[in-house]
This record gives sequence, C-alpha cells and structure tokens, in this order.
Amino acid sequence: MRRHASRETLLSLLVILLLLAGGLALGWRISTLRPAYHPQSKGPTGTLALKTWLERMGFQVRGLPVVMPQPPADVEMILLFPGSASVTAQDAKMLHDWAAEGHTLVLVAMDDFALDTQFSLKRTDLSAELIPKTSPLAQDIPLLPEGPASLRPAAPSLQALKSHGTPAPATLPVLSQRADAARFPAVMVQKIGKGTVWHVTAQAAPTNQALQKDAGYLVLAWLRTVPEGSAILMDLYHPLSPIPAHAFQPGKPGLLGQLLHTSWGVAILAAATLMFLFLLIQGRRLGPAIPSPQTIRRREAAEYVVAMAQLKQRARQRHTVARHQYRRLRIGLARHWSIDPSLPIEAFITALQEANDPPSPAMLQRIETVLTALERAPSEAQLVRLAAEVDAILEQTAARRYR
Repeated sequence: MRRHASRETLLSLLVILLLLAGGLALGWRISTLRPAYHPQSKGPTGTLALKTWLERMGFQVRGLPVVMPQPPADVEMILLFPGSASVTAQDAKMLHDWAAEGHTLVLVAMDDFALDTQFSLKRTDLSAELIPKTSPLAQDIPLLPEGPASLRPAAPSLQALKSHGTPAPATLPVLSQRADAARFPAVMVQKIGKGTVWHVTAQAAPTNQALQKDAGYLVLAWLRTVPEGSAILMDLYHPLSPIPAHAFQPGKPGLLGQLLHTSWGVAILAAATLMFLFLLIQGRRLGPAIPSPQTIRRREAAEYVVAMAQLKQRARQRHTVARHQYRRLRIGLARHWSIDPSLPIEAFITALQEANDPPSPAMLQRIETVLTALERAPSEAQLVRLAAEVDAILEQTAARRYR
C-alpha cells in the first residue's frame, strides 16, 4: 500500500513539473503575441528591437500611457503609433507646439484627421504621380546615412528641413524605398519651428521585421536631431488600451506590473493556471474525483449473497446456515424416495426404511446423525463438516438414481 502511494506521489510530482514546464513555454509564447507596435512584442510587428536598440545607444526609453498635456522637460523625442484611440485636436496642437520648440516628433502610420489638419498635411496631395519615376536624385539634405534608400523631391508647397545650418531647397524630402510599391511616399520630413516632424507610413514603420531592412537607416536619421542620452517616449496609449507603463518608467516596477507586462510573469501565471486545473481535475485537497457513470461497475447478485454470508459469519449467526443445510438434506432425500419432508426425524427415518429400494442401515444412521447435529446449533467448525456431509449424502443419493 505504501509502495503504491509512493508511486502515485512521484507520478503526480512528475505531472506537475511537466505542467510547469509547459506553462512556462506557453506563457513565453503568449508574451510574444502582443498587439502591433507593442514595445515588448517579439513578433514581426512589435517594437521590442527598437526599444532595445535605443537603450543600448544610451537613450532613456519610457512608455507614454496617455497623451500628456506637456511631456517632461528631459524628453527630446516622441514616437507615436496608430491604434483604435484617435488624437484629439487639443493633443495634436500640443504635439505641434512641443515639436516647434526644437524637439523631434515621429508619427508612424498616424492617419488621423486632427494631426493632418494641425500639420497641414494630406496624403492624397502627395500622390505617386508627383514623384519622378526615373533615377533617384541625390540627397539634397543629409538626413540618412549611406544605405539602400534614396530621396526624391515632391510637393514643392511644403517647407523642407534645414540641416547643419545649410538652407534647403523649397521641397519636402521624401524617402522612396526600393521595395515600396504603395501609391504614396513612405517617409516625409517636415520642419516645424526649431523641431523636426517625421511622417512615416506603415511600410517604413520601425518594427522588428523592418529594422532588419531599410528602416534601420531611418532610425539613425531620426536620432540626428536628438541629443545623446536624452529621454524618448514610446506611445502605448494609441496601439493599446490604457495600461500602466511600469516596465518603462525609471525605478523598480511593482509585482503586478511584472506579472502582467513581462514574459516571465505571463509564463508564471500560465503555469499556475495549468497546475490549478490539474489539481482540480485530480481532486487534490478538494475531495475525491467524481467517476463518470460509464466507469461505475454494477454489483452482481452473487456479490450480495457472499456479502450477506460473510456478515452473518462475523455476527456469529450460524443457525440460518444450519437451517438451510437441514432443509436442503430433507428435501433432497424426500424428493428421491417420495416421502413427506416435514416429518419428525424419527418418522422421517422410518419412512426411508419402508420406501422402495431403501438406503442401507449405515446410510440411515449417517442421515439421522447429520439431521440431529444440524438441529442442535453446531459450532462453526462442526457446521463446515456437516455441510460437507450433506453434500456427500446428496451426491450418493443422486448416484443411486442412475444405477
């Protein structure tokens, strides 16, 4: 019994360890399935690579859980991503004024009416027909490092960016990627006061997948107007529902923030859920497991007979068994010699002597002895011996029939 319990305990521990490992793997996988532009997403549309890259370069990357009335003084760059929440006219004006003070604003795929109105921009005005299809022009303004991207002139009504104190031509530099087959330009650069505003389409968004291609050179261009070691805000409000940005703020995050917004936290929650379900199904500490109706084996009638006999044996009630053997012997003999089984013992023996082909005197003496012993409430050992005698007498009587 102990060996069986020990084996069951070891199997339970093994199953729990397997569930824990599976929960960790499942949680780690779930942690990568973040929405697009999520700073912790490892998927193709996440921005974890951008966040890690900026941190390795010495910048302080923080989360922007809400569109604040005024960014902190140490923030020099804001990256705004699209989502279900739209930008209000008040927020768009705040961003415009903040960028005009000499900061850098990057609007990634922000097809928003308030922003287009505030920055005097319409995507339909920058159609592909306005961009020359022939050989790309050289960069009039050194915005991009040497890389696989090139600049083209477009929309002469928009003012161009001034770089390194050199007056730029009255054109808006447009980045046209070689693999970009979209109707509109991929990137537009705008000079607002002393600051810089980058309008980036989804084709040139700095996602994990895009950073392996031309977008890596584009990020370096953004950082040319950002002082080294300054703070950068990454938008969390628009791509997501409002969540606390514990993982991006300075200092140690809380336990709840670690569990909900980190890979290992989600993995621990998934493993704990699987372990709880396993214990619930197994009935650990919650009572025995409920068997299904198909697994319940119905008892047979013979089991009830055996159980009642064992019950009477333990209760030392042997008279019922003795009475049964007594009646069994009388009925068996009476049926063979056609006599009345209810006669007293002496009359019953006399009837056997007067019957046709009667038993031998030794058999009559044996029958009388067994009947008398069964009437006197024998002990358990005597009852076993007398039951064997009854079986032997009835077998010999049945054998006389076939002689």
